[in-house]
Amino acid sequence: MSGVLDGYEDWPAYVAAARAALVERCAGESRLSAALGLPRPVTAPDVRVMGREARDGLEYTELRWNPGFGPDTAAWLVVPLDADGPLPGVLALHTHGGQKVIGAEQLVDLGPASVNPTRAMAFRATYHDGLAPAAELARRGFAVLVHDGFLWGSRRFAGDRRTATSGTPAGAPVALHLPALAPAPGAVDGGETADEAAAADRRSVQLEHRIAKAAGVIGTSVAGTVLHDDLQALAVLAASDSVDQTRLGAFGFSGGGARAHLLAAEAPNVRAVVVSCMMTTFAALVPDHIDQHSWLLLTPGLSRVTDWPEIGRNGDGPNDGQRMLAQYALHDHLFTGDGMRAAHDILTARMPLYTGSFHEKTHVFDAEMQDEAWRFLADSLRA
Repeated sequence: MSGVLDGYEDWPAYVAAARAALVERCAGESRLSAALGLPRPVTAPDVRVMGREARDGLEYTELRWNPGFGPDTAAWLVVPLDADGPLPGVLALHTHGGQKVIGAEQLVDLGPASVNPTRAMAFRATYHDGLAPAAELARRGFAVLVHDGFLWGSRRFAGDRRTATSGTPAGAPVALHLPALAPAPGAVDGGETADEAAAADRRSVQLEHRIAKAAGVIGTSVAGTVLHDDLQALAVLAASDSVDQTRLGAFGFSGGGARAHLLAAEAPNVRAVVVSCMMTTFAALVPDHIDQHSWLLLTPGLSRVTDWPEIGRNGDGPNDGQRMLAQYALHDHLFTGDGMRAAHDILTARMPLYTGSFHEKTHVFDAEMQDEAWRFLADSLRA
């Protein structure tokens, strides 16, 4: 597996050590974490501040930490410049996006520090009405942390960074979850031309399947490892001097919504979560809606433990005090209407503080849906 794990050779040992630490502590696992093979973080990471920038009424702090395996995580904490006292903290979770070149930059405009401005702007224009959601929420009085998750951006595998196109079959599908977005030919982002970035995205589809196989062999899963990174990031957010750790939330769109749903199930200190365009039942995905989705949603064996809407009941909970907003797009090609409504009915019956909203939209998290999400988080995380 050395070729597959190029840059992540220490991943198997980390998973084994996390499992051994669990046994040593005689700590039990939730059914969800066991199904995901979650390598729960043992210690908080050592966070390094790389720089700060004030722009458009916000302060952007660039952070780095070593997750314990693979390359360092890059993250940005965004807070209003006029903040008075600790703020409610929200973890912003980027989606799959059918690409790996950008992660956090889907949600935050890094200005001069951007490493992939063309690709990031194209993504935000298509799915977010051109807005940077992390900044929009920070302007409403929140401290917002957004980080590159396992497989994306700074956490990409070395195989995603090579410029050679060998090993990618001609005509191979570009995306697992959303259509990949290619900037204009000749544009250069982060040292990669548009053609090189597009080739990397095509390779990442094939590589993700191989990584998922490797994950199963070493006792974890893609979703479980992404959740590991997200739990670490939540700990970083909670430890920030800018944040009131008793008022924590999370949001995500599409694959980011899958991450938010899993995070909320395994982190009872998350008081409110927004899951946008990522709610259905497993039964509604078979047989015609499997290829549209990635390993963030389709963990083998997970359906034996729980249905997707019921995941919160299988974490470390109980999470009865946790509030959830699920946003459904009725013209979303990734899901069936019946699957979305069945999920809504399950959540309505079983989650006391659940709210569902239906929108006559395609697969987007646009300005209107963002405004609804920010108002929900403000109401849920007020002192």
